Amino acid sequence: MSYELSWIIPSRVLLIELEGTVPTDEMIRLNSESLAHVDAGQAPVHILIDATNLNNTPVNLHELSELSKTMHHEGIGWLILINPAKMVSFATSILSKLLQKKMKSADSIQEALMLLERVDQTLDAQPTL
Repeated sequence: MSYELSWIIPSRVLLIELEGTVPTDEMIRLNSESLAHVDAGQAPVHILIDATNLNNTPVNLHELSELSKTMHHEGIGWLILINPAKMVSFATSILSKLLQKKMKSADSIQEALMLLERVDQTLDAQPTL
């Protein structure tokens, strides 16, 4: 499997780790699993997507459409894409504006957690890294 989901802060901060190449069918399954976690969590559920080791990005319209459905779920708080590439940071900024969703990029999981601490004062549990 080219992805893994785990709670960093139980029921509040979900980490999705992507590795290698994620085929379209797995991307769709990942979206379903992510939404199930969000539904089981305590809103707002913030999602960290670690794409540091990802070799591909969704480029076709079907994949982008599936991702945008996930992003508009009412239980989702912030989406933070973890990838040190500057182009990823730029693309995340553009997507945030286009999709009108709270999105940021970070260079590491630690930086992403610091961002969340600043924007959500209700996160009082310590990460389980």
